[in-house]
Amino acid sequence: TSLDFSKQCIRLLGGFLVKDRNGKDISGSFTPKLRLLLIMIILSTEENPDGISGDVIVERLWSVKNKYAARNNRNVTLPKLRHLFEKIGHIQIINQGNYWKISFGEDVLCDYSEIIAYMAAIKEKGVKDEKYLRAFLDLLYRGSLLYRTDSEWLNHYKGHFSYLVIDLLSSLLKDPKITDSKLRIKIADTLLQHDYINEKALQVQCTLLYEIGQTELMKSCYNDFCTNYSNLLGIQYTKTLREIVKGVYYQPH
Repeated sequence: TSLDFSKQCIRLLGGFLVKDRNGKDISGSFTPKLRLLLIMIILSTEENPDGISGDVIVERLWSVKNKYAARNNRNVTLPKLRHLFEKIGHIQIINQGNYWKISFGEDVLCDYSEIIAYMAAIKEKGVKDEKYLRAFLDLLYRGSLLYRTDSEWLNHYKGHFSYLVIDLLSSLLKDPKITDSKLRIKIADTLLQHDYINEKALQVQCTLLYEIGQTELMKSCYNDFCTNYSNLLGIQYTKTLREIVKGVYYQPH
Protein backbone atom coordinates (compact mmCIF):
# COMPACT_ATOMS: atom_id res chain seq x y z
CA THR A 1 0.00 0.00 0.00
CA SER A 2 3.00 2.33 0.37
CA LEU A 3 3.99 3.76 -3.02
CA ASP A 4 7.18 5.75 -3.48
CA PHE A 5 6.95 8.36 -6.22
CA SER A 6 10.23 10.08 -5.36
CA LYS A 7 11.94 8.45 -8.37
CA GLN A 8 11.38 6.10 -11.33
CA CYS A 9 7.82 7.16 -11.96
CA ILE A 10 5.38 8.59 -14.47
CA ARG A 11 2.56 10.71 -13.04
CA LEU A 12 -0.47 11.80 -15.03
CA LEU A 13 -2.67 13.19 -12.26
CA GLY A 14 -2.29 16.86 -11.45
CA GLY A 15 -0.16 17.30 -14.55
CA PHE A 16 2.46 15.33 -16.49
CA LEU A 17 5.56 14.45 -14.44
CA VAL A 18 8.39 11.98 -15.06
CA LYS A 19 11.28 11.23 -12.68
CA ASP A 20 14.39 9.24 -13.55
CA ARG A 21 16.33 6.63 -11.56
CA ASN A 22 17.86 9.33 -9.34
CA GLY A 23 14.65 11.25 -8.68
CA LYS A 24 15.42 14.02 -11.18
CA ASP A 25 12.43 15.58 -12.95
CA ILE A 26 12.98 14.85 -16.66
CA SER A 27 9.52 15.89 -17.85
CA GLY A 28 11.13 18.63 -19.95
CA SER A 29 13.00 16.00 -21.99
CA PHE A 30 9.70 14.93 -23.53
CA THR A 31 8.78 17.02 -26.57
CA PRO A 32 5.03 17.67 -27.03
CA LYS A 33 4.80 14.76 -29.50
CA LEU A 34 6.74 12.36 -27.25
CA ARG A 35 4.59 13.37 -24.30
CA LEU A 36 1.33 12.79 -26.18
CA LEU A 37 2.55 9.50 -27.61
CA LEU A 38 3.47 8.20 -24.16
CA ILE A 39 0.18 9.38 -22.66
CA MET A 40 -1.79 7.83 -25.52
CA ILE A 41 -0.15 4.42 -25.13
CA ILE A 42 -0.56 4.40 -21.32
CA LEU A 43 -4.24 5.36 -21.43
CA SER A 44 -5.00 2.95 -24.27
CA THR A 45 -3.24 0.02 -22.57
CA GLU A 46 -5.36 0.47 -19.42
CA GLU A 47 -8.52 0.69 -21.52
CA ASN A 48 -7.69 -2.23 -23.80
CA PRO A 49 -5.12 -4.95 -22.95
CA ASP A 50 -4.15 -5.08 -26.64
CA GLY A 51 -3.21 -1.39 -26.56
CA ILE A 52 -3.76 0.98 -29.46
CA SER A 53 -3.47 0.41 -33.20
CA GLY A 54 -0.65 2.03 -35.12
CA ASP A 55 -3.19 3.58 -37.49
CA VAL A 56 -4.94 5.38 -34.63
CA ILE A 57 -1.61 6.69 -33.34
CA VAL A 58 -0.84 8.10 -36.78
CA GLU A 59 -4.31 9.57 -37.15
CA ARG A 60 -4.16 11.36 -33.80
CA LEU A 61 -0.61 12.66 -33.89
CA TRP A 62 0.27 13.12 -37.56
CA SER A 63 -3.07 13.51 -39.33
CA VAL A 64 -1.89 16.38 -41.53
CA LYS A 65 0.83 14.29 -43.20
CA ASN A 66 0.44 11.63 -45.87
CA LYS A 67 0.31 8.05 -44.56
CA TYR A 68 3.88 7.18 -45.51
CA ALA A 69 5.36 10.30 -43.89
CA ALA A 70 3.14 9.88 -40.80
CA ARG A 71 4.19 6.25 -40.27
CA ASN A 72 7.80 7.24 -40.76
CA ASN A 73 7.39 9.93 -38.06
CA ARG A 74 5.88 7.35 -35.72
CA ASN A 75 8.74 4.91 -36.36
CA VAL A 76 11.28 7.67 -35.68
CA THR A 77 9.52 8.89 -32.52
CA LEU A 78 9.16 5.51 -30.80
CA PRO A 79 12.94 4.89 -30.47
CA LYS A 80 13.29 8.35 -28.91
CA LEU A 81 10.69 7.37 -26.34
CA ARG A 82 12.48 4.09 -25.63
CA HIS A 83 15.74 5.99 -25.17
CA LEU A 84 14.13 8.17 -22.47
CA PHE A 85 12.81 5.02 -20.77
CA GLU A 86 16.42 3.94 -20.17
CA LYS A 87 16.76 6.87 -17.77
CA ILE A 88 13.65 5.83 -15.82
CA GLY A 89 13.74 2.06 -15.47
CA HIS A 90 12.27 -1.06 -17.00
CA ILE A 91 9.54 0.10 -19.37
CA GLN A 92 8.67 -1.63 -22.62
CA ILE A 93 6.57 -0.58 -25.58
CA ILE A 94 5.41 -3.80 -27.17
CA ASN A 95 4.20 -4.09 -30.77
CA GLN A 96 1.95 -7.03 -31.65
CA GLY A 97 -0.09 -7.19 -34.83
CA ASN A 98 0.07 -3.42 -35.41
CA TYR A 99 -1.09 -2.80 -31.84
CA TRP A 100 1.11 -0.95 -29.37
CA LYS A 101 0.99 -1.25 -25.59
CA ILE A 102 3.18 -0.38 -22.60
CA SER A 103 4.52 -2.61 -19.85
CA PHE A 104 6.03 -1.31 -16.59
CA GLY A 105 8.65 -3.24 -14.66
CA GLU A 106 8.40 -3.57 -10.88
CA ASP A 107 10.90 -0.73 -10.45
CA VAL A 108 8.68 1.86 -12.20
CA LEU A 109 5.40 3.33 -10.96
CA CYS A 110 2.67 4.97 -13.02
CA ASP A 111 -0.01 6.63 -10.89
CA TYR A 112 -2.74 6.20 -13.51
CA SER A 113 -2.10 2.45 -13.81
CA GLU A 114 -2.04 2.08 -10.02
CA ILE A 115 -5.33 3.98 -9.67
CA ILE A 116 -7.06 1.80 -12.27
CA ALA A 117 -5.91 -1.30 -10.36
CA TYR A 118 -7.09 0.14 -7.02
CA MET A 119 -10.51 0.99 -8.44
CA ALA A 120 -10.96 -2.49 -9.88
CA ALA A 121 -9.99 -4.08 -6.54
CA ILE A 122 -12.29 -1.82 -4.49
CA LYS A 123 -15.24 -2.45 -6.81
CA GLU A 124 -14.66 -6.20 -6.73
CA LYS A 125 -13.86 -6.72 -3.04
CA GLY A 126 -15.01 -3.54 -1.28
CA VAL A 127 -12.91 -1.76 1.34
CA LYS A 128 -11.39 -4.24 3.77
CA ASP A 129 -8.17 -2.39 4.54
CA GLU A 130 -8.16 1.30 5.47
CA LYS A 131 -4.44 1.62 4.66
CA TYR A 132 -5.18 0.39 1.15
CA LEU A 133 -7.96 2.97 0.79
CA ARG A 134 -5.75 5.78 2.12
CA ALA A 135 -3.06 4.91 -0.42
CA PHE A 136 -5.67 5.08 -3.18
CA LEU A 137 -6.88 8.47 -1.95
CA ASP A 138 -3.30 9.78 -1.80
CA LEU A 139 -2.89 8.95 -5.49
CA LEU A 140 -6.11 10.70 -6.43
CA TYR A 141 -5.55 13.77 -4.28
CA ARG A 142 -3.05 15.35 -6.70
CA GLY A 143 -5.97 16.43 -8.88
CA SER A 144 -7.53 15.78 -12.24
CA LEU A 145 -6.07 13.66 -15.03
CA LEU A 146 -3.48 15.48 -17.19
CA TYR A 147 -4.19 18.97 -15.94
CA ARG A 148 -3.01 21.53 -18.54
CA THR A 149 -2.47 18.84 -21.19
CA ASP A 150 -5.04 19.40 -23.91
CA SER A 151 -5.84 17.53 -27.09
CA GLU A 152 -9.20 16.71 -28.65
CA TRP A 153 -8.73 12.95 -28.44
CA LEU A 154 -7.89 13.25 -24.72
CA ASN A 155 -11.38 14.46 -23.82
CA HIS A 156 -12.77 10.92 -24.00
CA TYR A 157 -10.21 9.60 -21.51
CA LYS A 158 -10.47 12.58 -19.17
CA GLY A 159 -14.27 12.46 -19.12
CA HIS A 160 -14.45 8.71 -18.57
CA PHE A 161 -11.81 8.73 -15.83
CA SER A 162 -13.51 11.64 -14.06
CA TYR A 163 -16.84 9.79 -14.15
CA LEU A 164 -15.30 6.60 -12.69
CA VAL A 165 -13.51 8.48 -9.91
CA ILE A 166 -16.50 10.61 -8.90
CA ASP A 167 -18.83 7.60 -8.99
CA LEU A 168 -16.53 5.48 -6.81
CA LEU A 169 -15.73 8.21 -4.28
CA SER A 170 -19.43 9.11 -4.02
CA SER A 171 -20.27 5.48 -3.27
CA LEU A 172 -17.50 5.35 -0.63
CA LEU A 173 -19.02 8.37 1.10
CA LYS A 174 -22.27 6.41 1.40
CA ASP A 175 -20.58 3.21 2.61
CA PRO A 176 -21.85 2.56 6.18
CA LYS A 177 -18.80 0.38 6.92
CA ILE A 178 -16.48 3.40 6.66
CA THR A 179 -17.03 5.05 10.03
CA ASP A 180 -13.71 6.76 10.78
CA SER A 181 -14.39 10.52 10.62
CA LYS A 182 -10.92 11.50 9.40
CA LEU A 183 -11.04 8.90 6.65
CA ARG A 184 -14.48 10.11 5.55
CA ILE A 185 -13.18 13.70 5.51
CA LYS A 186 -10.29 12.53 3.33
CA ILE A 187 -12.72 10.86 0.91
CA ALA A 188 -14.75 14.08 0.73
CA ASP A 189 -11.58 16.18 0.26
CA THR A 190 -10.45 13.91 -2.57
CA LEU A 191 -13.85 13.99 -4.24
CA LEU A 192 -13.76 17.79 -4.21
CA GLN A 193 -10.40 17.65 -6.00
CA HIS A 194 -12.20 15.99 -8.91
CA ASP A 195 -15.64 17.57 -8.62
CA TYR A 196 -15.16 21.08 -7.22
CA ILE A 197 -18.87 21.69 -6.66
CA ASN A 198 -20.00 18.34 -5.26
CA GLU A 199 -22.45 19.43 -2.57
CA LYS A 200 -22.63 16.03 -0.88
CA ALA A 201 -18.86 16.04 -0.40
CA LEU A 202 -19.04 19.55 1.04
CA GLN A 203 -21.79 18.49 3.43
CA VAL A 204 -19.85 15.48 4.70
CA GLN A 205 -16.63 17.48 4.93
CA CYS A 206 -18.11 20.40 6.88
CA THR A 207 -20.30 18.30 9.17
CA LEU A 208 -17.43 16.04 10.21
CA LEU A 209 -15.02 18.93 10.64
CA TYR A 210 -17.57 20.58 12.92
CA GLU A 211 -17.97 17.38 14.92
CA ILE A 212 -14.23 17.07 15.57
CA GLY A 213 -13.92 20.75 16.47
CA GLN A 214 -12.11 21.98 13.33
CA THR A 215 -14.40 24.97 12.82
CA GLU A 216 -11.82 27.28 11.21
CA LEU A 217 -10.91 24.63 8.68
CA MET A 218 -14.62 24.01 8.09
CA LYS A 219 -15.16 27.70 7.27
CA SER A 220 -12.15 27.68 4.94
CA CYS A 221 -13.46 24.61 3.08
CA TYR A 222 -16.89 26.20 2.72
CA ASN A 223 -15.40 29.46 1.42
CA ASP A 224 -13.25 27.58 -1.10
CA PHE A 225 -16.33 25.72 -2.31
CA CYS A 226 -18.25 28.99 -2.75
CA THR A 227 -15.37 30.48 -4.74
CA ASN A 228 -15.13 27.45 -7.03
CA TYR A 229 -18.91 27.40 -7.45
CA SER A 230 -18.95 31.04 -8.50
CA ASN A 231 -15.97 30.63 -10.86
CA LEU A 232 -17.38 27.56 -12.57
CA LEU A 233 -21.06 28.48 -12.82
CA GLY A 234 -20.94 32.26 -12.80
CA ILE A 235 -23.49 32.51 -9.98
CA GLN A 236 -23.23 32.72 -6.20
CA TYR A 237 -23.75 29.65 -4.02
CA THR A 238 -26.90 30.36 -2.01
CA LYS A 239 -26.80 27.83 0.83
CA THR A 240 -25.32 29.04 4.09
CA LEU A 241 -22.77 27.08 6.09
CA ARG A 242 -25.42 26.47 8.72
CA GLU A 243 -27.70 24.89 6.10
CA ILE A 244 -24.87 22.70 4.81
CA VAL A 245 -23.88 21.31 8.20
CA LYS A 246 -26.51 18.63 8.40
CA GLY A 247 -27.95 17.62 11.77
CA VAL A 248 -26.01 20.10 13.91
CA TYR A 249 -26.79 23.58 15.10
CA TYR A 250 -23.79 25.56 13.99
CA GLN A 251 -23.65 29.18 15.20
CA PRO A 252 -21.06 31.16 13.20
CA HIS A 253 -18.99 33.65 15.17
